[in-house]
Amino acid sequence: MKERTLNEYRQTKEYKLSDQGGDYTVPHKGADPVQQVLAQQIEELAEKDLQEGIKEMVDKDKPAEIKNIQKEITREDQIQEIAEIVTPTIYDVIFQEIIEVMENYDDLNWGYFVQDDAPTALLDACFDHKQEIHYEIFQLVLQKLK
Repeated sequence: MKERTLNEYRQTKEYKLSDQGGDYTVPHKGADPVQQVLAQQIEELAEKDLQEGIKEMVDKDKPAEIKNIQKEITREDQIQEIAEIVTPTIYDVIFQEIIEVMENYDDLNWGYFVQDDAPTALLDACFDHKQEIHYEIFQLVLQKLK
């Protein structure tokens, strides 16, 4: 491809001055450069004010749930959220595992030695005893996990 000279570019009109609707900031003949800069700054400020006004109007009409979602979520927030979701599941798993393992220890389950038609007070006492032991085991497991 042949290199063009500046004169050839001018003749092909592949460029436009600002007064011809182009993107270049070359001022048209007789333009005051200070006025052009001021006009450009005023235009930028007006655009910025318009954008801020639109954003304020949109934010004002948003429900609180959406505003809370749009807050910047940090890595620490995400870690805390995951821990809050997982913790109840872990507690449930530990709780069920203790119940299953306790089934193997007859001394801890007094209810095995009492018939179903026993007085209610006796059945309640056996159940309370099993719950107390379960709670102690649960606390011990949590301590060991720390």
